[in-house]
Amino acid sequence: MEEHLTEEQQLEQIKLVEGYYEQSANWQSIVKRHGKFAPLHHPYADLANTMQGHYILMSLSRPKSMRQSDLENCDRLTQIIMAEGGSIKFDREYEPHWVGLVTEPSPIALLTAGITHATWEKRVVHYLQQQAMPALEEALQLPDTNETEERVGHVHHDLLGLAAYVQTFLIAKTRGLEAIKPLIPTLQAGELVYKG
Repeated sequence: MEEHLTEEQQLEQIKLVEGYYEQSANWQSIVKRHGKFAPLHHPYADLANTMQGHYILMSLSRPKSMRQSDLENCDRLTQIIMAEGGSIKFDREYEPHWVGLVTEPSPIALLTAGITHATWEKRVVHYLQQQAMPALEEALQLPDTNETEERVGHVHHDLLGLAAYVQTFLIAKTRGLEAIKPLIPTLQAGELVYKG
């Protein structure tokens, strides 16, 4: 593969890789089970939710219940995440390698040589904006019932956490950390504030 792909070529390569993932048995079973709410279970949503959005929000909100050493760790990890392409670098260096789940079904010849962390991060942000946020907004409007939980794949409380962390990640990567500070209580409550 060429060494110096343009950003447009890199994005095309990522879309090819994603196409293999979207045909995988794993993703197809998620789509079959959760339909239009499947983007809430995509590895890109997990990347923002399970670790990165959490670390950023903890670093900025500084909960009194957290030990100083844990806060310092959140600060250190937030610095890694906030560098250009940092979310992908973080994902590759720390478990559970969410982007690796997307690349796994691709043929070896199609893998990600020549794709920069910064370009892949742009693709993650775009996916979250275009796919995960609309699904999240709709899911949060549903009644908190067992049927909703089965359909969406998250209990309402977990949806609020997903809203907090995905929005924190998106705001951090598109507007910077300072833009999050006045929104911390609203984000912690899982209210929707992000406008793409």
